[in-house]
Amino acid sequence: MKKSLLALVLAMVMIVGLVGCGGSGGSSESTEGGGTAESTEIYPLQNLNIRMALTSAIDRETITADVLKDGSQASYRAVPKDFCTGPDGKDFSEDQEMHKDVCNFDAAKAAEYWQKGLEELGVDGFEIEMIVDDDDAPRKVSTVLKEQWETTLPGLTVNLRTEPKKQRVEDMQDGNFDLALTRWGPDYADPMTYLGMWITDNDNNYGHWTNEEYDGIIQDCTTGETAMDPEARWSKLYDAEAIVLNEAVIFPIYGQCNAEMLSSKVKGIEFHPVALNRVYKNTTKEDGSDLNVMIETGVESLDPQVATDGTSFEFIANYTDGLMQMDADGQPIEALAESYDISEDGTEYTFHLRDAKWSNGADVTAADFVFAWQRAVDPELASEYSYMLSDIGQIKNAAEIINGEKDKSELGVTAVDDKTLKVELNVPVSYFLSLMYFPTFYPMNEEFFNSTGGNYGTSADTVISNGAFVVDDYTVAGNSLHLKKNEDYWNADNVKLSGISYQVIQDSQQALMSYQNGDLDTTLINGDQVDQVADSDEFQAIGAGYLWYISPNIQDFKISK
Repeated sequence: MKKSLLALVLAMVMIVGLVGCGGSGGSSESTEGGGTAESTEIYPLQNLNIRMALTSAIDRETITADVLKDGSQASYRAVPKDFCTGPDGKDFSEDQEMHKDVCNFDAAKAAEYWQKGLEELGVDGFEIEMIVDDDDAPRKVSTVLKEQWETTLPGLTVNLRTEPKKQRVEDMQDGNFDLALTRWGPDYADPMTYLGMWITDNDNNYGHWTNEEYDGIIQDCTTGETAMDPEARWSKLYDAEAIVLNEAVIFPIYGQCNAEMLSSKVKGIEFHPVALNRVYKNTTKEDGSDLNVMIETGVESLDPQVATDGTSFEFIANYTDGLMQMDADGQPIEALAESYDISEDGTEYTFHLRDAKWSNGADVTAADFVFAWQRAVDPELASEYSYMLSDIGQIKNAAEIINGEKDKSELGVTAVDDKTLKVELNVPVSYFLSLMYFPTFYPMNEEFFNSTGGNYGTSADTVISNGAFVVDDYTVAGNSLHLKKNEDYWNADNVKLSGISYQVIQDSQQALMSYQNGDLDTTLINGDQVDQVADSDEFQAIGAGYLWYISPNIQDFKISK
């Protein structure tokens, strides 16, 4: 009896300690994380004052003006500028002053938040680690962030861990981080491409923040009554963004611009902030030869239903067409779809396909889209972008299939005949056509895919094309990749390049030298190089669509007290 009683008392003490350490992560966090005399571990980033101190101590203007120097703009919003407009025709985040007071640099305010947070936690300070990509710009930005934080917030020590982007993403997915310097680019032309990331249990909600009010707003704007009212939906999305910033779910830093050199012999490269940054179908070069392009990282996947990174998306889009493509202004126009019809209630799309062929001679048919889309939602594939069909595209039964509740054959997409594709939605989706140029929605020829025996996209021989170019040189993680013009492309007469040659160059000085030697037609440059070339007619700074921000691991980062 005495032993059982002692065990019960100890269990009660442990429960009290745990209650004192934790918090919901929602809007009532101001006194969270205080702990009790018995607790040995506390969770500093569950404390709202600590998070507000960190975001308020970031001097964003210094980072963009003195470190990056590439035209990037300080950001005080959770949704960046210049990629989506509302029913009123205005850019959602044009007014950067809207939330500036929440996360504007203010050393005194940051110090006040910090001291209050430390008092609530019952500590004098702590160490924290931030993971950062091993590229030039992230390394330099992280060094400045460390200096700003340690100068403004006494008792804070920031340790930096640099690693390749792929490893950094894996660590974030696994919760193996305290803070992470990361970025996100818009996948489609709507604020939800950002705001949808921070709902409870979303795969991109790396810090495991949760807020019932926020989840309710996003749900209402996705499938509720508000989803049917464009003006009301836009207003609600502003409310959702305000919650993200007032809860310091992320610390926005800057909207990325790319500082680039572009040869005067090259015209017509289209730059888009949504989904695909560069489109080369309409590019011309004076001598009609290959376009020589520098990329910072290799192409990780040639499988449109598997790829997740921007470099792979861009590469795939050069040799594969979807139903729609972007025009020079980033608006959806017909590609493999020659025309389309939309039902009066906006929940059914019928696409009529043009005559087009795969690189193996087979016709492109509606069945190719059915196979690809069913594959994207198949739980066995576990595509990271399957949510584009369910949460974002609202395709009938997509969510149920992903959750294993229905068979993939029940997806709301039907090949009426070889040239007619019908798509059924749960609710109207105002940006649905713009989703059609996102690679996850690209078609796949089932017979060819099966012929590769599970090795699709591992070499040039295991890839099929239907776009402006075809792959004729590719190795996984290779440093050079080549595309050649597809003479059987449905719009081949308007493709003027003989091909595209990619070179993976991570050293920016080496890349600039290659450009100056004539081995590259276009290359990225970093902030230190801008001063060298700023007066050149071939220098340009172009908005890239990415928002760079800090993601705090709200629920998992802990220290001993």
